[in-house]
Amino acid sequence: MGPRKDDRRLRFVDTVLYDLAFGGGIDGGVGVMRRPGAGAPGMVVIQSGEEGRHELALPDVAIPDAIVRFVAELQTHVIEVQGELRPACPKHPHTHPLACGAIDDEILWVRPDGGWRGPIGQYDELNWPPTDLGAEIVPDRVFNRLARREIEEFREAHGERRDGRWVVCVGVWPMSDEITTRLRQIAAPVDIEVYPQPGQWHAA
Repeated sequence: MGPRKDDRRLRFVDTVLYDLAFGGGIDGGVGVMRRPGAGAPGMVVIQSGEEGRHELALPDVAIPDAIVRFVAELQTHVIEVQGELRPACPKHPHTHPLACGAIDDEILWVRPDGGWRGPIGQYDELNWPPTDLGAEIVPDRVFNRLARREIEEFREAHGERRDGRWVVCVGVWPMSDEITTRLRQIAAPVDIEVYPQPGQWHAA
């Protein structure tokens, strides 16, 4: 398989790992990510913390069952590393995680009883707000939530702890009551402080 196909599959791995960052009703934990540039063609190396390494064979993206098996293997590894059920079931976060399934050729996270389902890569969007508003990952989740909406006025964002709560400061240009109201609605119940930030926004 050529580099382009591997690139597409590696992007899928990153998407799954982002969903698996949320578990047990508690955001955060040991960092688990794909190790860039590591592994032979057709393989991926998953790094946990500083020392952990786990190599997996990338799936054939044309075969849904192969993708489901790969996600299940990756999910099992992340759960073992974190000691938490990931991604957490929205209804029963401490009882069981969501499972990966292929339904009508779409790859989904599903509850074991079928009572909830959502596409891989949309767990964060579909499970807002965070279960722990004080978790370290909250500002990043707000940033990603805003970035997904491609808001033209959005320039930057950073989090500040104030009185034990996160306040996410968002720079926009131009300022308006309408954009301020919209940003607060998107981020609620996380507090938002909006300030003017002229200039071009550049992705990191």
